Amino acid sequence: MSNTGHKQAALLLFISITCMTIALLLRADVGAQQATAPALRPHAVLRLSVAGNDFGADAWPAKVGAAGYIEVWAMPAGADDYRPLIQVMGAPALAVGPRSRSVARWEEI
Repeated sequence: MSNTGHKQAALLLFISITCMTIALLLRADVGAQQATAPALRPHAVLRLSVAGNDFGADAWPAKVGAAGYIEVWAMPAGADDYRPLIQVMGAPALAVGPRSRSVARWEEI
């Protein structure tokens, strides 16, 4: 392959890695927003077992005045309890009031 071919291949590799990284970051942001959406109780987002080691991610929903978060954890083989690795904090939930009516009632017309 010529020198120009190597440069084009390197540029194409760089562009593809950049695009995949941007897509992964956007997907992670959307996933974090969906996972910390209001819910009744904490729920599992991911469970994975590799060679006896367990990995997972749990979403703790936001409440009014309290932020929700996603916790990524690991449980090595033979351990009694899991070890938290990362906690990604979200924003507190907003209070939901009564819905306003944007259409006029029949009596108002």
